[in-house]
Amino acid sequence: MATQTMTELVASLSPKEQEAVRALVEYIRSSSSLSEAPQSQSPFIAAAQEFIRQHPDLLQRLAQ
Repeated sequence: MATQTMTELVASLSPKEQEAVRALVEYIRSSSSLSEAPQSQSPFIAAAQEFIRQHPDLLQRLAQ
């Protein structure tokens, strides 16, 4: 996805959704430098799974 398109997509989200995206990006950035994920799993997948574990209520509201 092009950067401009991603920027437009995030800009169209509600403030809470934008905060969730920001938190996910920050988590991915911080966890990729820590290398705590197993070698068989990509850092993005590990970050996404951790985000899902930490924010199930937010994800449920987004799905509605």
